[in-house]
Amino acid sequence: RESRKETGRRLRSRLRSSALLVLRLVTGEGGRVSWLNRFRDGTTRVVFAMEAETEIRGSDGGPTEGNNAPDREFEAVQKGSVERWIAEEALSEQISRNKLVLQTAIDGYFLVDWAGEILEVNAAASTIYGYSQEELIGMSIRNLDADDSEKIKEDVRKIREDGSARFETRQRCKDGKVVVLQTSIHIIAVGDRKYFCSFFHDITEKKQAEGMLIEKEKELHSKNINLEETNTALKVLLKKREEDKTELERKVMANIELLVKPYIEKMRERGLNENQKAYLNILESNLNDITSHFSLSLSSTHLRLTPTEIKIS
Repeated sequence: RESRKETGRRLRSRLRSSALLVLRLVTGEGGRVSWLNRFRDGTTRVVFAMEAETEIRGSDGGPTEGNNAPDREFEAVQKGSVERWIAEEALSEQISRNKLVLQTAIDGYFLVDWAGEILEVNAAASTIYGYSQEELIGMSIRNLDADDSEKIKEDVRKIREDGSARFETRQRCKDGKVVVLQTSIHIIAVGDRKYFCSFFHDITEKKQAEGMLIEKEKELHSKNINLEETNTALKVLLKKREEDKTELERKVMANIELLVKPYIEKMRERGLNENQKAYLNILESNLNDITSHFSLSLSSTHLRLTPTEIKIS
């Protein structure tokens, strides 16, 4: 006990002025500060000095008044080994780094408790929803959902069953605008408590572009069907036109065979002078020239059929 008192006196004597100054600057009238100290056994420890916030006693054991008393008492407590102190400092630095990463992430971030209350957010989430981070913290995630209740229940059920989920969700912003978010949610456990850790980004413009593309594809498909129908109709019309043309050629050929050539032959059998024979040959030659391309498309069988016989055939 005497040894501990002696150690305390030495610490007070050595560190009173500097520790008091640090405490005043860092924490105000009451507070604490830590430093590395090497003990008699050679070990190094982190020493934790805390200014007494209750009754203050001087070196004679009696109480003193005021914060400026010359013999202000300090309590020195061993905080732990150097290794533990370093580990705690590294953990604190890692936590600060993680918070910085989350705050500067492009994707939005929510930490939500099991009841649906938002506990943590980042700047990207604030930008997406239009609320400040302070406004979002404490809100219920249900107040932001714009999907129908059945879809929300299905999404929550899937997350709780599988421990994670990735899906699209419609969310309502502060200005009433509805955005589509691609959301990834994982359940994390801290002690006996569970939380929803959610990352998301806005895909509204992408979905709108996809919708326009789908509409264009539908429109193109409709036009393609109309074009096919038009082509079919044109083919039918062209076929009908070709049939009508063939029918006309057959009728012309049949009429010439029946109504013209027999009379030419009869005139040739009559006694004609040379001029008359010449005119008759010219007439017959011109008729042959006129009908020559008809005969190419008509078989010889049809050449001597009547129009009615040709139609029947």
